[in-house]
Amino acid sequence: LMTIDAEHREVRWASAGHDPPMAYDCQSNRFLDFETGGIPLGVLDNTTYEERGFHEVRTGQIYFAGTDGVWEMRNEAHEEFGKERVQQLIRRYAEFSAAEISERLREELTCFRGVSTLDDDVTFVIVKVIESSDDVNE
Repeated sequence: LMTIDAEHREVRWASAGHDPPMAYDCQSNRFLDFETGGIPLGVLDNTTYEERGFHEVRTGQIYFAGTDGVWEMRNEAHEEFGKERVQQLIRRYAEFSAAEISERLREELTCFRGVSTLDDDVTFVIVKVIESSDDVNE
């Protein structure tokens, strides 16, 4: 679960076994490190999940949250797509809208997989922080 609060410039998330979200800051040309943790949902009764936060949300940053089926997708040679390819794609298309970056990722995943069968779900969300009209007036 991840929320982005544009007014307070913060991201909050909790993980039930998934990898942390990725965040690319185009101003510094680097990916931000987010901590994660948590036992997979449903493994233990009465599990408490820790909420984490990031308080430096800036215009132009790109946030990616996805299932491991994205980077663990395999091609005909049994090679995984990998997180590095996801990051390279986000960096390459950082000037595009979130919808356009999503479309490019879907295209590259489909091309990479080729005729191989899909072994896992491939679910992701991409959010790009844009300047609002309120920001312009401040």
